[in-house]
Amino acid sequence: MDKKMITIYARKDLGYRRGKMIAQASHALMKLILQSLKFENNVLLASSKTHSNLSKVLLSRDSVEIVWVDSKEALEAIEIVHPKYCASIIDNGKTESNGIPTLTCLAVDNSRSLKKVREVTFSKNSYNTKQHLIVNKSVSNNKESQMAIGAKTSCYALFFGLQGNDKDGYKLDLNKEVNANLSDWLNGAFAKIGLKITDQMDSYTSYGQAGLKGIASFHSAHSIQHDLHPLITAIGPASVEELEGVSNHFSLY
Repeated sequence: MDKKMITIYARKDLGYRRGKMIAQASHALMKLILQSLKFENNVLLASSKTHSNLSKVLLSRDSVEIVWVDSKEALEAIEIVHPKYCASIIDNGKTESNGIPTLTCLAVDNSRSLKKVREVTFSKNSYNTKQHLIVNKSVSNNKESQMAIGAKTSCYALFFGLQGNDKDGYKLDLNKEVNANLSDWLNGAFAKIGLKITDQMDSYTSYGQAGLKGIASFHSAHSIQHDLHPLITAIGPASVEELEGVSNHFSLY
C-alpha cells in the first residue's frame, strides 16, 4: 500500500478511549504543521509553497492514515528515522495514565513537504480555552477514519486563519483581538476533547449556536462535499464559558 502524505503512528497498547485518541492524533498533526511555519512577533508565517502543501494535506480526501504501534520504543525508533519531518506528542496524563506524562503518538510527513523549521513551545499551561471534536456516531466509520478525519478537521482552525496570497505569502496574526482564543489555545498546547452524538442534527445545531456566539467551527470537509452528514464537527477553540450550552453537554467519547 502506498504511503499517504501523513502517517500518524499511535500506541494501541495504551488502551485509551476513542475520543482521547482522536484528540491525540489531532495534537500530532497540529504540532507537525505549526513547526513547519515561521513564527515572528506572535505572527505565524507560511510561504505560498507551504500553504499549498497544507491545503493538500488538509483538504485531500485520503491524505492522512493511522498506523498502530505497540510500544513507546516503537514510536521513538520511528522518530529517529524522520528527525526533520515528524512531531511527537507527550500527553500530560491529566485524564489518563495515572497522571504520568506519556508518549502517545507521532505524525510523520511522508511527502517531505512540511519541514521542521522551529521548535514548538508553549508559554503557559492553559486549559480554559479548548476545542471540542464532536463525533457523529450515526455516520459509520472505524476508529482509524475517525482519528484521521478528526485530526484534519481540528487543524482547519489554524489553516483557515492564514490569510494572504501566493505572491506575498500567508500569515496569521495572533496579536489581533479576533484571534484571541486561537492565540490562547495555541500557546496553551491546543487542548481538545472528544465528544459523541447519535443524532446528526446535534452537530448542525451546535455549529449554528457556535456561529451565533462568534465561535469558529468546522465540519469535516469531505462529508459536506459529497452531500453526506459530517463525521466530525470541530467547535472552537473557545473558552469554557463560551462553550457552555453549545457543545459541553455532549457525552465524552
